[in-house]
Amino acid sequence: MNEYQDGTWSYSEEKMGDRTYYVAKYVRRYENFESALPWYIQINDEANIRLYDMVEKMKGRLVYRKVDLAVCADGVAIETDDTIGGYKEATLPIKMCGQKRGIMNAIQYAKWNKIYHICDSDKADDIYDIFEKSDGLMICGRAGTGKSYVGRMIAERLGNQCLRIAPTHKAGLNIRGRTIHGALRLVRGRISKKTIKMIEKEYKYVFVDEASMVGRDLLRVLYELKRQTDMKFLIVGDLRQLPPVEKELGRDDYFNTSVMKYLAGGQIVELRERKRYDEELWNVAESIWDGEKYIGQELPDGKYTKKNICYLNDTRKRVNAILNKKYKTEDAVWLNQLMSKDGGEDGEEEGILDDATQPMWLYVGLPVIARRNIGDGEKEMELINNEYYTVKSVGEEVFCACVRVDKNGEEFEHVYAVKLEEFQRYFLMNYCSTVHKSQGETIAEEFTIWDWDMMSEMEDDKEVFGKKLRYTAVTRAKALKNIWFRR
Repeated sequence: MNEYQDGTWSYSEEKMGDRTYYVAKYVRRYENFESALPWYIQINDEANIRLYDMVEKMKGRLVYRKVDLAVCADGVAIETDDTIGGYKEATLPIKMCGQKRGIMNAIQYAKWNKIYHICDSDKADDIYDIFEKSDGLMICGRAGTGKSYVGRMIAERLGNQCLRIAPTHKAGLNIRGRTIHGALRLVRGRISKKTIKMIEKEYKYVFVDEASMVGRDLLRVLYELKRQTDMKFLIVGDLRQLPPVEKELGRDDYFNTSVMKYLAGGQIVELRERKRYDEELWNVAESIWDGEKYIGQELPDGKYTKKNICYLNDTRKRVNAILNKKYKTEDAVWLNQLMSKDGGEDGEEEGILDDATQPMWLYVGLPVIARRNIGDGEKEMELINNEYYTVKSVGEEVFCACVRVDKNGEEFEHVYAVKLEEFQRYFLMNYCSTVHKSQGETIAEEFTIWDWDMMSEMEDDKEVFGKKLRYTAVTRAKALKNIWFRR
């Protein structure tokens, strides 16, 4: 193409085959002293405003959006036309949207199909029939209604084809299963394709207990597992209990998320009949949930229980120090508080005391809790965060043991060894643990709840959280007489 210019006119010619085409256009030139970026921002803002207006008219719940497209679940039809600036119906942009299946899942399970005629764990057979005929099931209910019992019964009927998992070690043992991290061999919170294929080959069903404790990262892993395998999930949990410790809040409507509905196939059964503990404790737990202040039996001065639950980390360390000294043996080894390492997993800086640790006596029989996940994703995890251990021997290396469950549901003793000087980098004392750490545990013996007044006097913006703290703490027991309180 040859270009010719004469003043404000521009001429060009172009040959196509044996023909020549001539083009003339009038040219006006302007000097632009501004960047084009502000124009782009204004255009983008205008597009977002119009998209927002369209979503408001559609109502429902927004599950996906693009620059000029929105997908809403349970929305309403809006008026469409062919004029510029009007609205029209559209199909999902499949080539550009790899999330299509996730969007359809969110739309398909926008509402729960609640099964009202079953509210008793004695009807476990009927609940099994519902699970067998559906795409999944959630069993919810307050503490002590037999949720985990029904889950175990269903899992036993499904046999070795059912993978039993829970977010904590104690919760996993209660269902004769494993932790989510251990069973799915997570590395830095991610599941490998190899593990997904292995699980798909061995199992058809997944039983998840204590679902209220499953954080966003783990929930994302479970979603991906179902999306890639189409396995059937049985979800069990209590919305009244504490959510996981996360930076973001807003978990009160946790069980109504589209992801949870997708995992459970949109089916839910709520159990309401008391099963696990005595009526006195049942009524106290209900009154706590209703917001009433409860004053229980005060722990006498000088008396201590071997099991303790608290709210504050400082209280945890103080109670652990008292009982550590009380039960230390003659051959106990003294450990100073740990100094953090540069780039440690907990984000400590070098040369600063690790605040989670404390000076302590180390001896055989000391109850400890793991504070690390150790594994490569290729085999069973060597160490799982929040797993309960007991010290078995102390020397240059310290051997700690815990009870685990294999894939066949059989218990076995797992031992982990760590160098003496590195002990507190992997384990903490566990005479006393926080309410969050105790979730999923059923305590048959006497135990003490510390910081009770503080949990009872949460400010208005934390009232629901405080209520969940108190409720979770007392429902670890089987009988009210086994609970002592220190304020």
